[in-house]
Amino acid sequence: MEQLDKIYAAFEVAMDEKKLYKDYDFLSICLMIGADPARLDEMLFAELGYHGQDLVDFYASQDAIP
Repeated sequence: MEQLDKIYAAFEVAMDEKKLYKDYDFLSICLMIGADPARLDEMLFAELGYHGQDLVDFYASQDAIP
């Protein structure tokens, strides 16, 4: 479980600090942080109620609001 926590934290940094959602899709972000897309997608849905790409799309849409 500790490995999943590290991946989850890396995804959070990629989204919140690095803002990778501006230029990359969920799969690309997973590859950059060394995450298994299917496992991270499951974890995100269980924790947040969003699938990975939906979360990336949500961040991008919120970023587009002036």
